[in-house]
Amino acid sequence: MEEKKEKIKFGSEIDFGKQIKLIEVDEEMIKELESNNNLFILRGFPSSEAILCDNHHSFQMRMVESTNSLFLFPPSSSSSSSSSSSIESNELIISSSIQCHFELIKNQPRLDILRQLLYNNPLQREGDESKEGKITMKELKERVQASDSQIEKGLKELGAFEYDGFIQVLDEDWEDDIIENLILEVISNDWNFSSVPNNQIISLLDSIASKVAISNALSKLGKRNGDNWILSPKQIAIYKAKKLFKTKQSWVLDDFMNEWASSIPDGSQPSVSMLEGFVVTKKDPNVIEWLPAHTLPFDTRQRMKLLFEKKNFWNTKEIEPYIRYKFIYSMFSHLIVLLLIETSFLLL
Repeated sequence: MEEKKEKIKFGSEIDFGKQIKLIEVDEEMIKELESNNNLFILRGFPSSEAILCDNHHSFQMRMVESTNSLFLFPPSSSSSSSSSSSIESNELIISSSIQCHFELIKNQPRLDILRQLLYNNPLQREGDESKEGKITMKELKERVQASDSQIEKGLKELGAFEYDGFIQVLDEDWEDDIIENLILEVISNDWNFSSVPNNQIISLLDSIASKVAISNALSKLGKRNGDNWILSPKQIAIYKAKKLFKTKQSWVLDDFMNEWASSIPDGSQPSVSMLEGFVVTKKDPNVIEWLPAHTLPFDTRQRMKLLFEKKNFWNTKEIEPYIRYKFIYSMFSHLIVLLLIETSFLLL
């Protein structure tokens, strides 16, 4: 068997991790890289944490330092040509010395800025043609630290749509006006909420909004099915609850439930569980308070501090909607316990 000896020498100019960065990846990502079917891009600003995104996932890049140096050198240019047993000597020139690398941790997308970017300048009632502060899909992808599919999912949850070349959402007061008139028209025309004719409802509301705005409001309450819309009783109930909380932020629970039930047009019986991630319930006194998750700080410590200022004791089911944004779903039950333990020390 041929024996090979190599002499290792330091080069005259060694890169100490400035030009070359090492990233630890798993087998799944290696396959994605080899397939050339996936886009990998770093998203973020100099002042923010770098997030690596592929087509479907987001990864936090965490630096891992080592007490031992890792030496890198170019591949040897010599090769063995002898078929007999011999000793071959090669010289390897060390070109880089690495003492740290990056590991990738799959995490939830940073979609908190998405709502901020869109609702800072929403689409106003007809007559507002200003493009100042509007944002395109390309610009969103440059600013939001999430994969393309995660951004698209976040936009869908916000009810965003493309209009006049920009990604937009409706002004909330205008949207409320459209939805309230929409519900009134369904009731006055004796339509079933599970079968609202698209063309008729748009025609009836064209004096207060455009077709685009009406269709967007309808999509907030349900889904299109051919020429009709199937409006969700749950989404209608949530809309009515939000409307009540606009009159006051905190209610006696029994009073709120009575008002809420009487405001729902199809007679459905509402449940507080419909409002997870929107409200906090307290005992002594028995009250319900408006607290949407999206209004809380993204920073975990600040968010947890605010939550425990609202009330001292939370069970897992109550707090889960408020910290779900931080965790990959398969690891949620384990990580929530760790977070709560950490937070208990932070708040002492």
